[in-house]
Amino acid sequence: DLVKRDVVMEIQTDSTTCVDADMEGKYLLIEKLTGNFQVYDGETFEFLGETPSVYTSRSGNYQYICEEGILVDVAVVEEEGNTSYTLVFVDLNTMELLSEYPLGDKIPVDIKVQSGVAYVMSNVLVNHMTDADSYTTAISVADGSLLWENIRSQQFASLLLFPHGEEATDLLAATKESFQLINMQTGEVSFVEDINASPVSAYKFTNSNNFLLF
Repeated sequence: DLVKRDVVMEIQTDSTTCVDADMEGKYLLIEKLTGNFQVYDGETFEFLGETPSVYTSRSGNYQYICEEGILVDVAVVEEEGNTSYTLVFVDLNTMELLSEYPLGDKIPVDIKVQSGVAYVMSNVLVNHMTDADSYTTAISVADGSLLWENIRSQQFASLLLFPHGEEATDLLAATKESFQLINMQTGEVSFVEDINASPVSAYKFTNSNNFLLF
């Protein structure tokens, strides 16, 4: 507690590599060298269980925890100088491994989950790593199936943002060169604008499909 300067909770664990939590403070995760997470209640610090160990090499510290209690982690495998990435979806309420999705050589930059769908922005490095193709990918969390994918050549991925309006349909997908509004169900692009500058941050307006991008 930063105000009282008291120890609220002390957790003893072996071989810890990192600690993470969701934005709402509902879950506290402690990653172990074995590739799985010890999961605690973010308010009571009650031990909830351990996630399955699914990694064949190492975790990339790209994990993302959504409000629905879904953990998205990235398994990183290095073989003969090549690096590949796999998304792993785990239900933190049951500690069940739901599905996996192979990204291959796509390097994840931003991950968001809503209504059982994971939206991922990633880069594939080209031209001796001086350039990249940007991918926005929608994946079913339940079975790891690809729903749709959007590709922008010679653009570095930057950020994703969901709309706030109840009937809003388009998410914001920004690269360092442009931004798009993409239909979350179909992947259809409804608006494109070149910016030729790196986005600093983005915000969404309450009860609307409008965004503010700096």
